[in-house]
Amino acid sequence: AAPAVRQVVVVADGSSYMEPYWKSLYETCLLPALTWLDVRSKDSGGAPPRTEFALVTFYEHPPYGDRLLRTNIFTPRLPLFDSWAKNIKFEGGGYAQTAVTEGLAAALELL
Repeated sequence: AAPAVRQVVVVADGSSYMEPYWKSLYETCLLPALTWLDVRSKDSGGAPPRTEFALVTFYEHPPYGDRLLRTNIFTPRLPLFDSWAKNIKFEGGGYAQTAVTEGLAAALELL
């Protein structure tokens, strides 16, 4: 039997309000957890689940933003996911018109 696949989707706010917090949040909370999952999938005995990572970034509804979503589909390569997460282009105000619902729906559609 093929090993199980563990799929992790990170949904991020790409508005400019999130920009001052993203680096700290990502490096102190998210990246250590994702690294643990990635290492765990390689070091377990038997047939460990393979871990795949995806990133959905939501923005603002027009006319406040130029796009609603950016979706980076699943990859088993954590360094690739890391480059996506570290290069989010933050834009728009982000106060009340963000596309949170659309971001969560896109994450669910990936699964």
